[in-house]
Amino acid sequence: MKFLSKAALAVYLLFLLWLVLFKFSLHIFETFDSQTRGLSLIPFVEMTQKSWRDIFYNFVSFIPFGLLIGVNVKRATFRRKLAYIFLFSLTVEVTQYICAIGITDTTDLVTNTTGGLLGLALYSLSAMHLNSKKVDRWATVAVGTLVSLLFIFILTLQFSHDRNRPALPSQTVASAETNTSRLTLDNTVRLAWPSVGQAAVANVEDGLLVRSSNNEKQHPTASMAKVIAALAIMEKRPFKLGQEGEAYTVTQKDIESLRTYIASDGSVLPLRIGIELTQYQAMQRMLIASDNNMASVLTERIFGSEQAYVSYAQKMLQRMGLSQTIVADASGFSAATVSTPSELVEIGIAALKDPVIAEIVAQQHIQLPGIGVINNTNQLLGTDGVIGIKTGTTNEAGSCLLFAARYAAKDGKTRTIIGVIMGDVDHASLYNDSRTLLASAKQSFGLTDASM
Repeated sequence: MKFLSKAALAVYLLFLLWLVLFKFSLHIFETFDSQTRGLSLIPFVEMTQKSWRDIFYNFVSFIPFGLLIGVNVKRATFRRKLAYIFLFSLTVEVTQYICAIGITDTTDLVTNTTGGLLGLALYSLSAMHLNSKKVDRWATVAVGTLVSLLFIFILTLQFSHDRNRPALPSQTVASAETNTSRLTLDNTVRLAWPSVGQAAVANVEDGLLVRSSNNEKQHPTASMAKVIAALAIMEKRPFKLGQEGEAYTVTQKDIESLRTYIASDGSVLPLRIGIELTQYQAMQRMLIASDNNMASVLTERIFGSEQAYVSYAQKMLQRMGLSQTIVADASGFSAATVSTPSELVEIGIAALKDPVIAEIVAQQHIQLPGIGVINNTNQLLGTDGVIGIKTGTTNEAGSCLLFAARYAAKDGKTRTIIGVIMGDVDHASLYNDSRTLLASAKQSFGLTDASM
C-alpha cells in the first residue's frame, strides 16, 4: 500500500504540473513559445469572472494533493506538511516566471496552499475518527480513480480539439501574374477604377477576378496586414464562434511596446497592466480599432515572438499560394509588409471563410473593458451591403481599404464581392473611390439589392 500511495502522490504531482504550467495542453513545447511572463504581487487584484473560476479550479485541484501529503508524510508536523504544499506551489510559480509560460501570481499561491490545507485537514479529521490504514487506502484509491478519469476525459477533449482544428484553403499560384486556382482572371469586365493606386475586385461565388492592372506591383499593406495576422492566429489557436478563446493578462512588456507605437505615431488603444483580455477581445481591438500594439502583443503571446509569427505567417501564405505577399510584422506598420491587390483579395476570401473573423470585421462598434465604445475604422461598413473587412493607412502605403459586400443575383442566390484599393490619396478619396468601384462591380456582375 505504501508503494501505491507514493506512486499516487508522484502521479498527482505530475498532474498538477500539467495543469498549472501547461493548462492540460498536449502541445507542451508550444507552451514554451508563448513567452508570457508577468508578476502580480498583490493577491485578488483585477478579478474577473474567469479569474474567480480559475481560483476555484486551483483550490479544488490542490485538495487531493493535501490528502496524499497526509497519507505519505506521517511523521512531519501539520505545519511542515503545509510548508511542503506552499513550497511546491511557490516552485511552480517561479518556474512560470523563469520559463516565461505564465503569470507569477500570489493569488494562485494563496489559493493553491489553501486547497492543500483543506486536504490536510480532511485527512487529519478522518484519521482521528477512522482507522488510519483504511483512510490511506480510500484516499489513495479515490485520488487515483479521479486522476485516471480526468486524464481520459482531457485526452478525449484535446484529441477532438486537434481533429477539428480548421485548415486554410490550399491554393497554387506562382506569382501575381498567374491566375489562382480559385479565381479566374476576367479581362472583359470594365470597372470604375480609382485614378490613383492599384485595385482588384473578385466575384467570389462565380470565381472571377478583375484587376486595374495586369502588371501589379507589390505595395505596403498598412493595417490590412492584420487580416493575415488574424488568419494565422485562428490557425494556430482556433476557437469556435460563440467562444472567447484563451485569456491574457496585460504585462509591463505589453505597455512598453505600446509606448513604442505611440512614439512612432502608430494607431493604438489605451492598455493597463493587469487587465485581462480574451483572444476574441484582442482580435476585436486589432481588427475593428486597428490597434497596432494589440496585433504585436497577441501574436507574440501566441507565437512566442514577432520573428516566430513572421516565419509562421509566411509559411501559411506559401501554403495558400500567395508568393507576392511578404510579412515583416503583425500590424502592417512596417513598410516592408507588402502585397498586391489580387493576393489581398484572396486573403479577404480566406478571412471571410473563418466564422470568428467574419463576425468581428462585420461589427460596426464594440464595447471594450476599460475603454468603452469603439467604432469600426471602416466607414463603408453597414452601407449598401458592405460586411467588412479592413482599413489601412500609413505614410508609405497611403490610404487603403479591403472591403466585402453581399448582394442578390438574378438567379436568386447571393454573391459576395471582395475588393481592395491600395495607395489612394487620402481617406475622403479612398471612400469615394471605393463606393464608386463597388457600385460599378455590382452593376457589371448583374447584382441587385444588398443581401445581408
